[in-house]
Amino acid sequence: RHICIRDRSSAVPFVYKHSDSFSKIFKNCGGKKFHKQRSTKIVNAELSQPIKISPIITSEPVSIILSKNGWVKAIKGHEINFDQITYKTGDSEYSHLKTYTDRKVSFLDQKGYVYSIDVHNIPSSRGHGEPLSRFFTIQEGTHVIGIANILEEEKILTLSDKGYGFVCSHDDILVKNRKGKTLIKTKDSNACSFINFKPDIEKHYILITDSNYMLINELSKIPALSKGKGVKLINIPKNSNEIVDFSGVIRLEQLDEIPEEYIMAVSYTHLRAHETLRYLVCRLLLEKKKGVGGGGGG
Repeated sequence: RHICIRDRSSAVPFVYKHSDSFSKIFKNCGGKKFHKQRSTKIVNAELSQPIKISPIITSEPVSIILSKNGWVKAIKGHEINFDQITYKTGDSEYSHLKTYTDRKVSFLDQKGYVYSIDVHNIPSSRGHGEPLSRFFTIQEGTHVIGIANILEEEKILTLSDKGYGFVCSHDDILVKNRKGKTLIKTKDSNACSFINFKPDIEKHYILITDSNYMLINELSKIPALSKGKGVKLINIPKNSNEIVDFSGVIRLEQLDEIPEEYIMAVSYTHLRAHETLRYLVCRLLLEKKKGVGGGGGG
């Protein structure tokens, strides 16, 4: 075959210009004898993607400590003596959360933006921790008002200080970027509550304003939203400077801790809340806010 092609080398320029001529030469030199169908299939393959290698994180109990000035740190264990925790000068504890090293948690700022982080990326208890601005792009002068676990079996009560709020799920507070995303709209108000609760255990929420008015109602009556302003959960006069000063969730058995003389039913036209068929409402003047179970916010 090689001799045949070399013998006709003078025809090479012609062959280059006319591909059919090369086929004829190849067939005459034994192409039919050695010819076979293409074995390699030519297909459009997908581009290969880099494999993300994630470290194996053990599940260890930790407590996340959030300070009033927006510093955060993690302390091993859930049984913590908070009196022994040190802070920078002029700073103190604002909130804390029990969680595990293989989970994610979210933070909510007063403007209604939510941010997420892996617990194992939060600095340990050595020193004063780190400012949240190291992990998130938070507007200057904006305070972080709450921290919550991201768990499928738990819901989150989100509330503004003007008494509007809603319940959201774990997917709604999961954020992948540093800038965060809007969770609760806070026009003419500030976000003030960001509380985990288990619907099968915690049945009621409690709100107390800075004018010492209190309301207790059922969590199941609050609408579920992924974001937005929410609905009115407590009536605050429009022209009033009154704001929600305390918020929390209560288990059914904890209602017994509230004296009966402090509980009085009022009509929903007075409360001006969302419509419901069954309710338990307290709106009264309190001398003390202590002694009531449940979590708190802002």
